Amino acid sequence: MLNVQDNPFEQPVNGTPRPSTHRVRFSGSGAEYFRIWIVNVALSLLTLGIYSAWAKVRRLNYFYRQTSLAESSFEYHGQPMAILKGRILAIVLLALWQFSPQIHPVFFAVVFVAALLVFPWLITSALRFRLHNSSYRGLRLSFHGSASQTAKVFYLSGLLMLVTFGMALPYFVWRTKKYFFDNAAYGTLRAALQVRAGRFFRVYILTGLTLTVIFLLAGGLALAFLARSLSGEAGIFSSALDPNRLALLAAVVLLTILIYLGGFAYIRARLHVLCWDGLELDGHRFRCDMNAGRFALVAVRNLALTMLTLGLYKPFSDIQLTQLLSNSISLDLTSDLDSVLASTQAETRAGGEETAELFDMDVGL
Repeated sequence: MLNVQDNPFEQPVNGTPRPSTHRVRFSGSGAEYFRIWIVNVALSLLTLGIYSAWAKVRRLNYFYRQTSLAESSFEYHGQPMAILKGRILAIVLLALWQFSPQIHPVFFAVVFVAALLVFPWLITSALRFRLHNSSYRGLRLSFHGSASQTAKVFYLSGLLMLVTFGMALPYFVWRTKKYFFDNAAYGTLRAALQVRAGRFFRVYILTGLTLTVIFLLAGGLALAFLARSLSGEAGIFSSALDPNRLALLAAVVLLTILIYLGGFAYIRARLHVLCWDGLELDGHRFRCDMNAGRFALVAVRNLALTMLTLGLYKPFSDIQLTQLLSNSISLDLTSDLDSVLASTQAETRAGGEETAELFDMDVGL
């Protein structure tokens, strides 16, 4: 018979590691986050955007602290000045890109080549900055990609998408996500995304076909409605401007737009499930059981409420969507969590913890 121990974290007598499963929990509150959000918005407006770097740190600090695994929360260590430095650099580069054609064609060519060289470094620095400043139980995450690898992934995948007139978009998304996950690590535990590109294509194709059918049905219905209205006995203008008919037509158009937005939310949810359900961490497996349809419905509803409240519902929406995304993730370990953490922490200390480069920065706007 199977010997079941009362304590799931107790090692068996024969020393064989006992597998364990831990679920991610996000316990944020909409009302609590609203107070942080409204202050961030107000101060960012008053300082003409300068405070936005501090606002991002406050926001990430809150979301990290509210996210836990095995009753231990994550921590964010990023500094506002590093974020502000990155944003100033990004704004300068965008300004050069915008105005260089008006200065001289040669100057624009120089800026274009410089941008091609700098862009991979900026992306790599941002990824390294974000992971290096994220920690769990005192041990930081890390990113091992290089600027040359980033350039290869983005430029070759982007070129393929360009020559295929956008048909290779699923491959571009898969390639960039795989690059990020395959180069992420927690201590000495390296991540690996075990998902084929074909599954990404399937999500985009099936969702695209569904949205196309809905668009054709809605367009046919709208055309039939307009044709009937314009052929009414009371005359073209009086029939076409009937408030009831116009309201019904507007409702059909609005519903179609919301369905389309829901389609994009569904794609985001399906890719979230694919990535986390196919992610390994040196033999340990992540799982994700989120319902993509439910996520899409909540996202569309929250978008409508955000528009109706002139943006005031956004912090509540952010909390709800983060709960759906985070609470669906679990981690299957081949042994108990304490043993895994003790092992990787010991190996990390022995090898020396990786530090961020001097000029690493967050360029996210």
